[in-house]
Amino acid sequence: MKIFALLRCPANLNSHTSLSKRLTGCIVCVLIGLVAVLEPLSAEDWKIGTSRVDITPTEPVRLSGYAARLKPSEGTDSSLYVRSLYLEHKQGPPLLIVSLDAIGISASMTEEIGRAIESEFGLVRSQVVLCTTHAHTAPHLEGVLTNLFADPLSPKERDTSKLYTDRLVASTLQAIRESIKNVQPGMVSMSQDQADVAINRRVIQSGRWANFGETPGGPVDRRVRVLSATNQAGELIAIAYQYACHCTSISPERNRVSSDWAGLAAEMLEKEHAGVVALPIIGTGADSNPNPRGEYSHAQMHAKSLFDAVTRAIKNEQQQLAAPTQTSFSYAGLEFDRPNSSQLKAQLEDPNKHIQNRARGLLETLKVKDRIPESYPAPIHFWAFGDQLAWVFLGGEVVVDYQIRLERELSQFAEVWVAAYVDDVFAYVSSERLRREGGYEVDGSMIYYNQPGPWVSGTEEKLIKAVLDLQKQTRDLQRPLDSDQALKSIQVPAGYRVERVAAEPLIMDPINIAFGADGKVWVLEMPDYPNGGERSGRVICLEDTDHDGVLDSSKPFLSDLPFVSGVYAWRDGIVVACAPEVFFARDTNGD
Repeated sequence: MKIFALLRCPANLNSHTSLSKRLTGCIVCVLIGLVAVLEPLSAEDWKIGTSRVDITPTEPVRLSGYAARLKPSEGTDSSLYVRSLYLEHKQGPPLLIVSLDAIGISASMTEEIGRAIESEFGLVRSQVVLCTTHAHTAPHLEGVLTNLFADPLSPKERDTSKLYTDRLVASTLQAIRESIKNVQPGMVSMSQDQADVAINRRVIQSGRWANFGETPGGPVDRRVRVLSATNQAGELIAIAYQYACHCTSISPERNRVSSDWAGLAAEMLEKEHAGVVALPIIGTGADSNPNPRGEYSHAQMHAKSLFDAVTRAIKNEQQQLAAPTQTSFSYAGLEFDRPNSSQLKAQLEDPNKHIQNRARGLLETLKVKDRIPESYPAPIHFWAFGDQLAWVFLGGEVVVDYQIRLERELSQFAEVWVAAYVDDVFAYVSSERLRREGGYEVDGSMIYYNQPGPWVSGTEEKLIKAVLDLQKQTRDLQRPLDSDQALKSIQVPAGYRVERVAAEPLIMDPINIAFGADGKVWVLEMPDYPNGGERSGRVICLEDTDHDGVLDSSKPFLSDLPFVSGVYAWRDGIVVACAPEVFFARDTNGD
């Protein structure tokens, strides 16, 4: 755009100016414009805010990740934190990256945090990613890995877990608020290096999964992807680093709170660079383990490897990050291969208590709802920075095949980063290759996540298609269209047109409409769906009082209708469906 603006300059020259002078002016302007385009971004292009809040439990808690632990934690090896990085470019939408030293996060926790952020700052779901390190030495959280323990938690343990989960949500919001409040101008860059920590953990024999182990030739992604931010003085203020590997350095026998290699590396970076906030992000490493593993010293060793790789990356040649050009969010409905009631009843006799627990819960669901859940909404974020970087964030424990596949599918981007354990850690997400091989990531893990069964064949294609569909979006689906935009977006066959009958503020939460012979328009409003609440349903009557063909009057006709669902204009009133009743209502005296 700078080039085009400058090219207009010669047109403003005096009409007697010679052609050669005009051409010279054009060439000079083009060169000036190119210089402007090729100039590095100025520090003022980005605003950067950071924050770190301690979330280390203050009392013994049940740790998550391993079913073998049977009692509360016995001390703390390293602190846990929630870290927040707010990025705002003058030419793109604001972005918020949150990193939690936690086993995961539930959909309900994410929704609670999301509602608060949107209400306070106007940031919608597509602009916010809640990343977790999946540390197996962090507290058990309400709503995550709900069938991890064979025996139920004691009432005290349940209360402690609930209190910690509530504290985690509150601390996350505190960190977000602080990072948005404390912004400063600066520069954002990207770079990468490598760390030889991860190893494929799936032992395959004759094409089938045999056990956990070390498979040096198996697929793994050892790249360390780094986003770094500096202030106007060139001082480092934030580092986000992504690596695809499990946080399982420490064996379950060491029943102590720790952030494992991911969080320990962050603390090393923060100690090395005063004032820096370092955010660990886990990539598609669900089928990779750190190697070696078992001791706390191994976690420290792997943290040092990540520290060294990040340090090299920020010293290497870095690319200045382009402005964000797209932030999209959606869900992919991943389908289960579900058991039937006979299979579930047989599982009640299984010697494995986890299998019994899942079967009992699913049978209860079948009894109450007459069906077992058919699918699960897997959250997906797609962020693009021109054609420089596509950053994909996926919920669940995602295997490395998705990084490999998406790099191929999104080859128009110079870099493709795929993060996992984001927004909702609901289960493993295996690929079609893993499904053929079978094993823990495919089926056994679904027991601990309390999911009905493994994903059906075709899940990989569905998830990849959902990502590619997001990439093609031309607008943010998290932000509603106004009525004028909505009218323009509707496509109808030739010879038809769409006209606006009514829109906010005349109506709110409409679900049904009926046109009366007298010109009145009846609308059902259902603000209480699906959870009920103080704002129950009502019927309103719309009229065109000045006879210009546009509805301009809205009057309530019936109120306090729980889950009202249907209306029909009949004679001098309306027929209303409000289960379990269907009734006729009219106004005989105009009040």
